[in-house]
Amino acid sequence: MPSITLNSNTGDQSLVIETSIFGAELVDCALQLNARFWDGDHEQTATFSTNNLLLFTSQLCELKNQLVAWLRSPQIDLVAFSGEYSLAADGYSKLDLTFGPRKDVIASNEKSVVTVRFRVGRMTGEFYFVCDQSCLRLFAQDVMRVFPDL
Repeated sequence: MPSITLNSNTGDQSLVIETSIFGAELVDCALQLNARFWDGDHEQTATFSTNNLLLFTSQLCELKNQLVAWLRSPQIDLVAFSGEYSLAADGYSKLDLTFGPRKDVIASNEKSVVTVRFRVGRMTGEFYFVCDQSCLRLFAQDVMRVFPDL
């Protein structure tokens, strides 16, 4: 399955969208959120995954277009990428990506903090990490590779 990956700048966290069935307006995906962290004594890993998540292709296209515009802008070294994108296409699911500062995360001006908010049925959660220009460039390239017609 073709996948779209957004990695953190440390490589310890990632969001992976594996696409399966394409339509003109919707795409059926599997979502995986991965984290590796140190608890003070040991390295720990955590993973959340779900299948059959319907996403709007138009929202993925808008995210890709905004990313490409930011990556080409002269402000890239001064201002972090920002924006809010609601990708889920049904009432039972939610996948929102928010790029912007958080009070509980320290990040430099040129690095974006992405907050992933999800809901699948009655399960909800939030996941966040810092990503830099190279992470966002690779993410945009993945979207363009998987959806060349967007």
